[in-house]
Amino acid sequence: MKNFYKPFSGESKAQMATFALLIGCALLSLAGDKNWPGFRGLAQSSCSDKNLPLNWTIETVPTWRSQLAGIGQSSPVVWEDQVYITSVEGPNKETLHLESFEVATGKKLWSKTWGSSFPEKDSDYISKAAPTPVVDVDRLYVLFESGDLIALSHKGEELWRRELTKDYGKFEGNHGQASSPVLTDDGVIILVDQKAQSFIASFDKNSGETQWKTDRDTSTAWSTPIVLNRGGRTEVITSASGSLTAYDPKNGKELWTHLDLDGNNVPSPSTDGNLFLIGSRKKGANLAIRAGDAKTEVAWIAEDATSAFGSPLIHAGRAYYVSDAGIAFCYRLETGEPLWDERIGDGTWASPLAAGDRVYFFGKNGKTTVIKPSDSFESIAENEIEVDPKDRVYGYAVADGKFIMRLGGELVCLAR
Repeated sequence: MKNFYKPFSGESKAQMATFALLIGCALLSLAGDKNWPGFRGLAQSSCSDKNLPLNWTIETVPTWRSQLAGIGQSSPVVWEDQVYITSVEGPNKETLHLESFEVATGKKLWSKTWGSSFPEKDSDYISKAAPTPVVDVDRLYVLFESGDLIALSHKGEELWRRELTKDYGKFEGNHGQASSPVLTDDGVIILVDQKAQSFIASFDKNSGETQWKTDRDTSTAWSTPIVLNRGGRTEVITSASGSLTAYDPKNGKELWTHLDLDGNNVPSPSTDGNLFLIGSRKKGANLAIRAGDAKTEVAWIAEDATSAFGSPLIHAGRAYYVSDAGIAFCYRLETGEPLWDERIGDGTWASPLAAGDRVYFFGKNGKTTVIKPSDSFESIAENEIEVDPKDRVYGYAVADGKFIMRLGGELVCLAR
């Protein structure tokens, strides 16, 4: 693969280790064990919760199951005692839903419903409430594939709304909008990579006003950006449509980019502050990029791995990928040395989860494989929940010793 920048000389390993440590400490202090505030938690599919269940079976009675007002593909998010989830309803997805449930019991606390600003015929090939909400101490922000971006209080009071397709034009991707919003100190970041138009934009958290909008020369993609502080500088990083690109959250200016990637349209990037893992459905395109200040290089290529819907995972000095066919691949993070590959029984939509001395792989058909992080494959549990053959496990949240899994039309909570 061609690199469009000069080889990266790189900061020292000590500096990068410090960056990674600061990132890890910041994520843990912000999220804690009670909160799961956005897509993949805080973008790395990692938690410090030591009380998560290890074993369950298809006969296990969930802690609670809650039916949703519509159907959807977004993941739940959690803040304190509330879990939030979006869905859509109607033959043209003309009704948009947001619901809040009590984490402990699954009791519905409140719900909000809107008419879609851009109805579109429901189809198995087009996203259904795919963007995951994002939440902070003050507000909840939700995005639908119709381009409706809405901010609410934790009590469900609508604070502001933007209709992005009316402001900036129709979203025209083959399978709809799936990229989820992410937060900076004062902005809500939205990535739109579509055939007719592509851009990344920031909207003021308080008012919804556009802070900046940067056009992108890209094709259709569905991955979600990450927001990262490295060496005192905050970067908004996208992996999509053939590039890995960092933007300045203050003004949307490009800080650095790595081009000539292939097929990185669905999985989102993962990082330890030094290496960025790129996922792709294509063999030879799953790799690690080392990025410095406007300089990048390919650190290594996972020659045999592919990534489907789930994003790559970094945990305990190792990198994990999962293929469409349900093959998990493990590499040494620093060098890319192949460690093992093993069938885990099911492909995944949800990204794998790192939780202390465990890694969870959530199969789309309800089978979950739990392994020990190791240089050899060591399965420590195989679990199952009942999922309709037409449905799948789309995503999950982790909070206060619980898994809250999202199926199309319901939430399923599992705890010890």
